[in-house]
Amino acid sequence: MLNGKQISNAYKDNSSFNLDFVDFSLTIDGFFRFVYKGKIILSSYDMVATEFDDYVKTVFKSLDGYVVKEVKIGKFGDFTLTFKNNAQLEVISDSSYDESVWSLGNCIVTPYEVKTRGDKNA
Repeated sequence: MLNGKQISNAYKDNSSFNLDFVDFSLTIDGFFRFVYKGKIILSSYDMVATEFDDYVKTVFKSLDGYVVKEVKIGKFGDFTLTFKNNAQLEVISDSSYDESVWSLGNCIVTPYEVKTRGDKNA
């Protein structure tokens, strides 16, 4: 679903970090970090900074390189996206409860299951 897709927009929405692709959005509610050339260039910790939105624009000023090349999903809902520019987005599940860690389109991922928006348990 994500392979070959390009980020079209990146922004903070309250306590979530969002990446828009052409057909859907990825919403991250837990810990994340972007790693590029061996350095963390953006993380969930940075979201508390007042200049976060400006910094995100700087990081993603050339969105051309942010095309998904590989997706790896871990046991507890962790995942890593590797982009064609060799940057990586690492999302770490930080909840021991059955709470949303991230969502993609209408799928909500918790450490223990994938739910669909509209389900009575979602």
